[in-house]
Amino acid sequence: MSEPSKLPELIENLANTCRVEINAADRPADAFPVNLVLPAFFVRPDRKTDWHRDIPVEVWGRINRLIGRYAVVVDSEAAIQQTPFALSHAELRQFRQRPILRVLSLVNTWLTRKRGGRTKREVEIAIRAALEFETFRRDVEIGTLISCMQERYGAGPVRATKGAGINELVRHAWLACVPTKGAAANRSLSEADRRLELFETLRSEGEKLAVSRLPGISRPTDVESAVIAQIRRLAELPWTKSDFETAIARAAGWVRILMKACAHITLLAQEKHKLSKSAGDRQNRPVADVNDSFANEPMSKRQHALFASAEFSAFELAFIATAADVDPNLISANHVLATPEFRLARKLGRAGRNHMTAFATEEIEDLRLVLGEAGCAENAMYKDVHRYLAQCALELLPFNEWGQRIDDAQARKRELVLSD
Repeated sequence: MSEPSKLPELIENLANTCRVEINAADRPADAFPVNLVLPAFFVRPDRKTDWHRDIPVEVWGRINRLIGRYAVVVDSEAAIQQTPFALSHAELRQFRQRPILRVLSLVNTWLTRKRGGRTKREVEIAIRAALEFETFRRDVEIGTLISCMQERYGAGPVRATKGAGINELVRHAWLACVPTKGAAANRSLSEADRRLELFETLRSEGEKLAVSRLPGISRPTDVESAVIAQIRRLAELPWTKSDFETAIARAAGWVRILMKACAHITLLAQEKHKLSKSAGDRQNRPVADVNDSFANEPMSKRQHALFASAEFSAFELAFIATAADVDPNLISANHVLATPEFRLARKLGRAGRNHMTAFATEEIEDLRLVLGEAGCAENAMYKDVHRYLAQCALELLPFNEWGQRIDDAQARKRELVLSD
C-alpha cells in the first residue's frame, strides 16, 4: 500500500527491471512489456480497509494471469490531483463512488534518444496500411449498399461504381490529424475537397494492398466482386431504408476507428520523440520549483494526459489488433487486462488473411470461452469484445468445426493450427 509520494520510487524500481526485458523482447524500444505494467488502485482514505470488496473477481484473475502485482494509492482527491497521476473528470466521478483502477505505463526515453529526425515505427506503418485497405473494402461495401437501397426504394437497378461510397466515408469516418500528403494536404483547396482527396488516396493505396490481404484473391477486382456478392446476399433480407442507412454508417465506423488509431499513434510517436529530446536536456535546466509536481521530469502535463488517455475502448483496440496485426497495448495501455483477447484478435486477423496461424494451449481455452463452449464469469468484463471475436472466428470456420478442432487439439495436447 503506497502513498502518492512513494509512487515515483516504485515506478523507478520497475523501470530498471523493464529495461532488461525491453532489450530482450521483440518489441519497440520504447514499449512497456505487458507483464510489467503496473495496475494501480486509487482509493479514498475512508475506504482503506474494505476497498477490495468493490473489485470484481475477474479483475483479480486477469491481474494474476498477466502481471501478478499491483499498487494501491490511498489518499484524498486533493492530494492525488497535485501529482502527475491526477485523475480526469470522469475518473474523479468514479473515485468518489468506488476505487478506480488505472494502468500506469512508462515511456522509455533513453533507448529512443538520438539525433536527427524521427523515423516511422512499425506500428504506425501497419495501422496506416490497415486504414488504406479498409477504406478500399468499405467503399465497395457502402457503394453496394447504396445501390441495393436505391433499387429497392428508388430508381430501380443501379450498378455500384468505383468510389460510390467515398462521400459516405467523408461524412461518417473523417477525423482530423491523420497524416496526409499531396492534394489532401494542399491548403489552397477547400476543407471538403481535402477530405475527399484523402479518402480517394486511401482507397487507391488500399486497392493495391488488396491482393496481399485477402485469401484466394489474385486481382483487386476479385475483392470487389466478393464484397459485392456478400452484400447483395445480405440485402435480400427484408431490410427497411433505415436498416440500409444503419449498415452504411456501421461500415464507415470501421474506417473511423482506424482513422482514430492512425492519428493517435502518429501523435504518440511524435510526442515520444520530443520527450526523448527533452529528457536529454534535463541536466542543463535551472533548479526546478519544488512545489511543481512536474518540475523534475521531462514530460509535460499535456504529454502525461496524452500517454494516459483512455479514448479507445477495448472493442476498438480488438478491432485494430485484427485489422492491423499490432499489439494494441502500444496504442493505449488502459485495457491491458484484455491482452488475452487482443492476442486472439491478432491471430484471427492473420488467419483471415490466409496466413498459417497456431493457437497455443492457453489461447485454445480462450477460443473456447469466446465461442461460448464454456460458461465463465470472465464473460462479464469484455462481452462486446467476445462477441466480435466470435464473429471473426465464425467467418473462418463453422461453429461445429471449431468445436471439433478445439477438442482434438486439447486431447492431443497440441497447438490448434489453421492453414490455407
